[in-house]
Amino acid sequence: GSRRTEVARLLPVLGETLARLVPRIPGLVPVVPVAAPVAEAVLAGTRAWPVRPVVVTEIEDKHDAFAASEAALTKSGTSTLELALAGVPMLVTYRVNPITAAIARRLVKVRYAALVNLLADREVVPELIQQACTPDRLAAALETLLTDRDAANAQRAAFRAALDSLRPPGGQSPSDAA
Repeated sequence: GSRRTEVARLLPVLGETLARLVPRIPGLVPVVPVAAPVAEAVLAGTRAWPVRPVVVTEIEDKHDAFAASEAALTKSGTSTLELALAGVPMLVTYRVNPITAAIARRLVKVRYAALVNLLADREVVPELIQQACTPDRLAAALETLLTDRDAANAQRAAFRAALDSLRPPGGQSPSDAA
């Protein structure tokens, strides 16, 4: 995320998730793309992780990381669409202050947080939000994506269908249609 509150709220959970995965997935190398304003906070927050992550701040490095990734654990937001475009199977998580979550539940009328799920109008990628954002649940879901080729490939196929819905009819490019 690009906000310090996201980093403070999610990094400890992600670190604990990694601690559960490392013994089960040999050679696991976490890569954390970050926005420059929070890079130092992320570096500090990941020092105690069981495996030191590769922290990338440059857009080209982020795209390289996506291309090299078997799966991703990402926060909700534009990163979900970027990962779908790159064909990276993922699960989505997010956690906000409980008061903020209570307000959001009353105001937000969409069924999904991930853009690819919104496009598909179904849960293509698991969304482990708020109370479901626990290291045990995140680790189990991510392990499935890393070890079950059928689950990963099902997401990739659903990504293609959801992304195709963004194309204008008649085969025009989006800029020509605009």
